[in-house]
Amino acid sequence: MLLGTYTIPKTGVREGGVICMFRGTIPGSILPAGDVIVVVGDPGSGVERRIQVRILENGEIYKEYRNRQVTEGIFYPATTGLIRVLIVLLGHLVVERR
Repeated sequence: MLLGTYTIPKTGVREGGVICMFRGTIPGSILPAGDVIVVVGDPGSGVERRIQVRILENGEIYKEYRNRQVTEGIFYPATTGLIRVLIVLLGHLVVERR
């Protein structure tokens, strides 16, 4: 399950489900259906509260939001791999010209 409007690298599977850490406002239109525990913290006082929320149905654009997140997760590693291959090929061409 993905929540939030910002990509944060601290996402992982823990006992009891997936934990996503984020900052900012969460539009209701991107929320998935199911039980969500929202942990709210006040950075000034350090007070932290946990609230369990049951979302009855997916938000209107949850499917598109999830698809975009998955696509971005595939795009950046593939692009990095392609750049590495091009650097190796360029290095090979430079060595052959000498």
